Amino acid sequence: MDNKNNKNLFFDPEMQSIWKHFVSHFRNKNSAASYQSDTIEFLEFTEKSFLETTASDVENYYAIQQKKINEKELQPSTVAKKIRELNSLSAYIEENKEYYHIKDNYQNHFAAYLPHIEKMSKFAHSVPIEDIDKLLIAAQPDYMVYCIITLLYRIGLSSTEIVELMPEHFTIYDNGVYLRIPKRRETCFVPEDVYKIIEKYLSQRIENKYLFYNSRGTKLNTMYISRMMKKYTTLLTIGWGMFIGGLALTVLRQPWKIHPVVDGETILALVVIILLGTILAFYCYLTGVQMVGATNASMLSCVEPVAATVISVLWLKVEFQMIDLIGFVFVLSTVFIVSLNQKKKRG
Repeated sequence: MDNKNNKNLFFDPEMQSIWKHFVSHFRNKNSAASYQSDTIEFLEFTEKSFLETTASDVENYYAIQQKKINEKELQPSTVAKKIRELNSLSAYIEENKEYYHIKDNYQNHFAAYLPHIEKMSKFAHSVPIEDIDKLLIAAQPDYMVYCIITLLYRIGLSSTEIVELMPEHFTIYDNGVYLRIPKRRETCFVPEDVYKIIEKYLSQRIENKYLFYNSRGTKLNTMYISRMMKKYTTLLTIGWGMFIGGLALTVLRQPWKIHPVVDGETILALVVIILLGTILAFYCYLTGVQMVGATNASMLSCVEPVAATVISVLWLKVEFQMIDLIGFVFVLSTVFIVSLNQKKKRG
């Protein structure tokens, strides 16, 4: 944290101590940097210590953000992120007033705006704020994707604005880095840590007119970013699903008590099960859910036992029994009931 940021953020020693403790629980430095830049922006708007924030300050700040949304200068999801972060800091201070010896009349005035930003987030179809860090971690192997997500999250650019960006749109001044965005009247401030990410990306990329481009050297389109977000949110879901499922099975199956024969055939079988039977299968399933919807996907998954039974009988020559027939009836009945319910809703 540089001296300029220290001066803007910490108007008194009390706030220095609070901030140090507040950010200590963050698991990712991107979160701390995001909170810092948004808090600095708010303090520069009010020109007073965060501990002196009034309801009027928050109301005026929110009104300015709302105006920027209406003028297409900010995305609704970006404003939602800012308010959530400021609310989180303010709530932390309010809950720990006694510990930090804060005045009893200190209140968290941001909480009143949470219902408004929840509506914003739903309207914007944004990725939940609490999942952004996990999304950035999943995107780290592809640095271009990592930069795009950072610009979406930290700067609040739209996918249309991102695909039009060029390296010369970034300008370095004495007081920081600013981004000139086509069709916007005002330049956009770029936090120092965000520009470091951009600089690293620029040092790795091949020279091109546009900041982001595809394998053919032409600029990206908005559909690419849409597919990219779907891909990485799907990977995130798979990763956490496999991790939680693995922990649960570890407790139940206790693999440390199993002593398998480890040879080339075993390792190959394990790789096939992990890559094809688990990762690829679940990736295709979750991508399919995004394409056809949860209800249709649940109906199709009901047919899975039927398909497995038919394949087992025809290919593996497994004997078909009465219990299998009963299972068929239950599965097909479920599909019929769900489809009937869908028709009623459409009606």
